[in-house]
Amino acid sequence: SNKALASEDTKKTKTPELPKPKKGFFSAWWHNKLYRRLTVLVVLAVIASAAVYPPTRYFVLNNLGVRSTSSLTIIEKTKQPLKNVEVTLASQTTKTDINGQVQFQGIKLGQQDLIIKKPAFADVDQIVTIGWGSNPLGDIRLTPIGSRYTFVLSDFLSGKPINKAEATNGESSAVANSKGEVVLTLPNSKDSEVEITITASNYRTEVLKLPVKSKETKELKMVPSRKAVFVSKREGTYDVYKTDVDGKNEEKIFAGTGTENENTTALVAHPTDEIAALVSTRGVSKDKDGNLLSTLTFINISTNETNSVIDGERIQIIGWVGSRLVFVRTVQDTKENDKKRNKIMSYDVQTNEEKELASTNYFNDVIIVGGAVLYAPAEYSVNGKVGLYKIDADGNNKATVYGNEVWSLFRTSFDTVSASVCDDWYEYRIPDSSFDKIDGTPPVLKSRIYTENPAGSKSLWVDERDGKGVLLLYLIANNKDKTIQTASGLKDPTRWLDNDHVIYRVNNGQETADYVMSISGGESKKISDVTNVAGIEGWYYY
Repeated sequence: SNKALASEDTKKTKTPELPKPKKGFFSAWWHNKLYRRLTVLVVLAVIASAAVYPPTRYFVLNNLGVRSTSSLTIIEKTKQPLKNVEVTLASQTTKTDINGQVQFQGIKLGQQDLIIKKPAFADVDQIVTIGWGSNPLGDIRLTPIGSRYTFVLSDFLSGKPINKAEATNGESSAVANSKGEVVLTLPNSKDSEVEITITASNYRTEVLKLPVKSKETKELKMVPSRKAVFVSKREGTYDVYKTDVDGKNEEKIFAGTGTENENTTALVAHPTDEIAALVSTRGVSKDKDGNLLSTLTFINISTNETNSVIDGERIQIIGWVGSRLVFVRTVQDTKENDKKRNKIMSYDVQTNEEKELASTNYFNDVIIVGGAVLYAPAEYSVNGKVGLYKIDADGNNKATVYGNEVWSLFRTSFDTVSASVCDDWYEYRIPDSSFDKIDGTPPVLKSRIYTENPAGSKSLWVDERDGKGVLLLYLIANNKDKTIQTASGLKDPTRWLDNDHVIYRVNNGQETADYVMSISGGESKKISDVTNVAGIEGWYYY
């Protein structure tokens, strides 16, 4: 009985056993190593096939937001680039630049439509594949179907070809190759003639009117765009003229008054800007005794506008430093012993700022070297102390180079200035501003006037040898001189029009004229007869 009761009690207190749950699909997959491995292999195979098969790959990447870039160059059959060509790629449209190049950003991957259109050329419509990356499509050559006009362009002096020149008509354009050849293709026209414009950096723009469908190759001599400026007394007064250097388009831009004279007239053009500085006694201003004063006038060569800024008993131009003209002014109505009778001034033609750099009774010498003004006050009635000083054209960085009176300065080379101090001679080194005593007198006591080209790589200066004037080209990088012209009466002033063309003056018994030449070769050409007024010359005290 007891055993039976105990057995019953045990059955009542024992936890009933729950039924085992059935395994689901994912649970069964996860707990089955074979199924799991097979699934991973299938996924990898799908990814691999998508990567190998481009349409699938591009579909996946495009949906992930991946975008690419592309570029191409449009040329014509002469292999010259075509400008203003309309290019459409994947619904993006833009136009080629002067180099015939065009670039696209944010392009979807895969096959895309490329459409190219330009008047007078056959359209291009093709499919290209854009992959992951930069996708350079290279050069695409267009087939001309319009009228073609051919030109050969060269410098009018040296005869050398002018590349990168551009021929245009409306939006149609073509660029010259290294031989100066340019072929412009235009849509066929019912007009009798076509107008074509030829442009090139630093050259005068030429406008040509040609018969439609003209097949003749046109040779064109290109002329520098900057004009020569000069003074001429051909009409009885000292008038200022400008002209193209081939003698065309001459124009009087500033008339004289009849009170000027050759000894007190000077004309100096800016090295790079279309500005010229004129000093002349125009009769407009006089001192208290009725004597004519010199007037400094700036002339805008492009617009012919003038601006008279200052008067003086005397005004001598020293030269340009950037946008500033440096000159010495003798102040009118001052006593002979006035300590501020003469002033070194600079005038900024961009800001119209006038700056006094130094003043004293008179200066023994003033010169511009290395972009700074070097000057030596005379001992007589000196304002301050005698010595040799250096100052920037804007009035900053004044420094004492030497503490005793310097009598004269001679620029004996591009980098050196010889200075006389009583019976001794010193040498001023322009690059480091050193000032050291030297043995003996310099062999030639004549100051050279160097005129640097716009690039700052070459400089002109004039020497006299065997009774003739010699124009020399100084190569700054290798410290060498090269003779480029020799002529009787060749003299300063000299001027650069650009980095290749220069102007010099000839003044002898037969003529007084300005000439232009190319340092690349060829013959010089006469620009015009002129009146021999001063330019930038060595310092002299009146």
